[in-house]
Amino acid sequence: MFLNTSGLSLATIEPLNGCNFKKWKHSIELYLGLQGIDWCLTEAEPVIDDNSSDLETVKHKEWTRANKMTKIILKQTMTDVVRGSIADKDTTTEFMAAIALKFCENEKT
Repeated sequence: MFLNTSGLSLATIEPLNGCNFKKWKHSIELYLGLQGIDWCLTEAEPVIDDNSSDLETVKHKEWTRANKMTKIILKQTMTDVVRGSIADKDTTTEFMAAIALKFCENEKT
């Protein structure tokens, strides 16, 4: 099976409006994966301290950037009403969980 993603862009993702959570989530996860920043949803923020190696420091910076960009993308693909109804969180994982909690229960299976 071949998945055609040539037309997938941020502009083609239908904004989350409260009634389309499953479709929105699928599109977002696919888009983030294609952008190579979805890993901040599955990996915890790397902990660094004064003894951290350069590699650990770089990984932390990359994770922080991926987390920030992913949250911006999530917010950009929501209607204003939806965006205003969800409390901001520190991590994308927490933010996505808050979105799911709010809208998953409203989705018909």
